[in-house]
Amino acid sequence: MSNESLYISFGPVQSYVSEARTTRDLWAGSSLLALLAESALRAAAGAGAEPVSPLLPSSSPDSPLSGHASVPNVMQLDCKSLDPQTVASVMIDRWNSLWRGVCDEARQLLERASPQFNNYARSIWDRQQNGLWYCVWVTGAYDNLRARKSIRQFNTSPEQGWKCSVCGSRQAIALNEGTRRDMKDFWQGISTTLPSRVRVREEERLCAICFTKRALSELVSKGKPKELSRLQAESFPSTVDFAAVTWLKEVVHSHDTATIHAAKRMLESLRACKANRVKALTISLGWGVLAPDLQHLLDFSSDYYYSASYATRRLQDHEDADRKTLRNSQKALQEAAKKAGILGPSSYCAVLLMDGDNMGKILSENERHKSDISKALNDFADTTHSIVESMSGQVVYAGGDDLLAFLPLGTVLDAALELRIAYASAMSSIGFQNIRPTISAGITLANTTAPLRQVVTHTHHLLDDVAKEHRDAQTKTMKDAFAVQVWNRSGPGIRLVRRWDSTGNISCIKTLRGLIDAAQGRSAPPLTSGFLYKTSELFEEFGGGTGVIESLLFAEYFASRTEGVKKLKETEQGRAAVRELIDRLLKASRREDLTNQEYDKNTPLMIRFMASGGVNE
Repeated sequence: MSNESLYISFGPVQSYVSEARTTRDLWAGSSLLALLAESALRAAAGAGAEPVSPLLPSSSPDSPLSGHASVPNVMQLDCKSLDPQTVASVMIDRWNSLWRGVCDEARQLLERASPQFNNYARSIWDRQQNGLWYCVWVTGAYDNLRARKSIRQFNTSPEQGWKCSVCGSRQAIALNEGTRRDMKDFWQGISTTLPSRVRVREEERLCAICFTKRALSELVSKGKPKELSRLQAESFPSTVDFAAVTWLKEVVHSHDTATIHAAKRMLESLRACKANRVKALTISLGWGVLAPDLQHLLDFSSDYYYSASYATRRLQDHEDADRKTLRNSQKALQEAAKKAGILGPSSYCAVLLMDGDNMGKILSENERHKSDISKALNDFADTTHSIVESMSGQVVYAGGDDLLAFLPLGTVLDAALELRIAYASAMSSIGFQNIRPTISAGITLANTTAPLRQVVTHTHHLLDDVAKEHRDAQTKTMKDAFAVQVWNRSGPGIRLVRRWDSTGNISCIKTLRGLIDAAQGRSAPPLTSGFLYKTSELFEEFGGGTGVIESLLFAEYFASRTEGVKKLKETEQGRAAVRELIDRLLKASRREDLTNQEYDKNTPLMIRFMASGGVNE
């Protein structure tokens, strides 16, 4: 018996959450993980232990959880006079009990959809249900947990036969060891009889774990098991919804009569054809909106606003006549908006991952501040929701110093900066020893056709292996950085890695934002797409610190024959403005890592891409 701290961690976390084909799968995995963690934490508190980090939510055990997962999987408790092993056992038992209850309800859904569900299928289900989670716990210092977690866990359960089409690693539920055709027939039959909230495509075949996540919305709506009634059954916006929201906002705020008329017609068609509804993203209407009712365009799946959707099976639920009505309305809206200067909806959305730097060191060296740290992390997690939603995004999870969110392409950099400021603010009141709390970010600007699981995994790579390993050549410091990369139809493309404050006292993101505005023609003098492309070429050829790059860029800028550039060239004030613009571009493009190339050729290309909004012309 002792008053030692108990550190306990459940897993796997990253692989479990990232095994997702849709954003709804991500939401389901994260929400269920948070519910399991909070249930285990409450069980420990009920046994007499005191949660230290995270703090036990002040709400009752039956009150709804917030709209995003918010309980981290690593927990610290003060065992008081209790045996730490007893406390750990209580938490493990509660975790496993709730998990079994959820899986049993999901399996019953599958059994009702397929009366042929047999002992062979049941054996696969039970093996996967019972073999997923592991737990590690230690007493004493946080460093002990890090050391224990370095010993890898191996799952020795055999996974033979045809694999799950989502995770790709576990065996798909099947009735026998039959052929691929048997598997296909089994799952095609299930897809037509499951409740609509489950949404299994006819070409999908799922394991027990991935099916349970897919079924979560249905289980939540039914409140089975009863603990799930604390979650929200709303559908999570898709990547297409995040990609389209900026365009929809411009349409809603338009003062162009033809655009407003076409948008009203589109909304009428969506309602008349009973289009698929989604959880609406947030936009700020402000003043002067001529048709406030148009904000309800966000209530429907954004697939309806892309012409490509009508050539695929995305909208297959509609009769041909309704599809034609919707297609004609979509075409009229896009044409009217384009004439009004509103480009089409983007083909890209942003995935944002953030994680506090050196958290293990902070916790191990500041034991006396552990309660203050826990409260600060709770405050930060609570703040993330409002920041991300104010920029038309949605948080998937925010637990402790971790965050996963989806945002539109145009707001992700601003959101990352605001979240960084919020993290610093939350931690500022604590008197840390020999360390300044910082946070790093990984951002993937992903085409909506990109495989979501790979995109999320790649964003983890950007955060863990790029941003957190980024070293400033002058200060020799690491971390406190962000890494952003484009993922187009062919895979990962241009990448940018910077410290948050890499341009002196001015935030690097604010500098980039000003250059993006110039490239979009929102500020003068403008940055043209052609000039940015040529700048990238000049950086590659002359970017080694030769001292001639400024003159080359100045000459290249005025090589343009546009009337606006000619007017700038004619006055000293205009030429000075161009020099200042080029100076900002050079500062933003200066490399920080150890390299013989002074300027990064990807910076102007990233500005060019961000300015385009990811719109496929």
